[in-house]
Amino acid sequence: MARAHCLPSKKFAVLVQIVVCMDIFRNYNKTVRNCWAVVAPVLAKCGFRAAADEEFSTTSSIYLVVLLVLTSEIIFAVLCLVQCAINFHARKFVDTTSACVFQAVYATHYMFSSMGLAAYGIASSHIFVSEPVFSKSKSSALGMIGVSIHVTSLVIAVLPFRAVGSYLFAKDYCMYNIESPFYSALYLAWFGICVFIAAGGIWKVWMLSSNMCMEDCNGKRSSAMRQLAWLLLGLGIYFLAFAWGPSLAIVMYWLVHGKVYDSAAWRLYGAQAIILHSNQLFVPILF
Repeated sequence: MARAHCLPSKKFAVLVQIVVCMDIFRNYNKTVRNCWAVVAPVLAKCGFRAAADEEFSTTSSIYLVVLLVLTSEIIFAVLCLVQCAINFHARKFVDTTSACVFQAVYATHYMFSSMGLAAYGIASSHIFVSEPVFSKSKSSALGMIGVSIHVTSLVIAVLPFRAVGSYLFAKDYCMYNIESPFYSALYLAWFGICVFIAAGGIWKVWMLSSNMCMEDCNGKRSSAMRQLAWLLLGLGIYFLAFAWGPSLAIVMYWLVHGKVYDSAAWRLYGAQAIILHSNQLFVPILF
């Protein structure tokens, strides 16, 4: 991206992502491995070895989900930061055609994977709180779902190489051509699926919170569950109204008026770019 203002925000976003990842690995080593070394022998003597092994896997699964969500943010942040720095140094979009295609691929992967992984992360919260003992097979399945979201998003991103859809140079950045029948329909379908999955996860946590409140509304676990329910609801509102909003607005405007980039509404692409960069900061903190 050619504009200079993307550099400070992108640097800060990358810094936040590094801090979050370091915290995950620090906690994994300190909290999981060290505590497990102390607790495991005691649990084994009490006959809880199998259950303890599975509970250990629960913590690993949480870290796995968070890292899969952050992977999309990290890839986009690093690649965009490098390209932004090159363009800023040259005061132009360097190597226009090939660089634009390259950026369109990783930007398209990010725009679809970030949506899918956000819904995946929200829905996973219900699984973790409703199943305190989490088997390794379920952990593997959960990890494969996250990986499949990345793979599917990458396939979507490279479809123009097979003459399916096309890319768009939106003033100073490249992405999939959302103003086309194929990608607009695909985006709406993907958006609908993500909203459905995220809403389902939020609703299940709310139901779990309500059931706990009926038993002991003032208990610590019930209070924590209510806080989680409100947090997930806030996450859902953030993604629906803010993170995914501009792209949805572009599609809807295109469906009604036929043109967005070549019309007075071209600033929607600017809003989309700003929010995509903002996600690099907000998503690591929220998850």
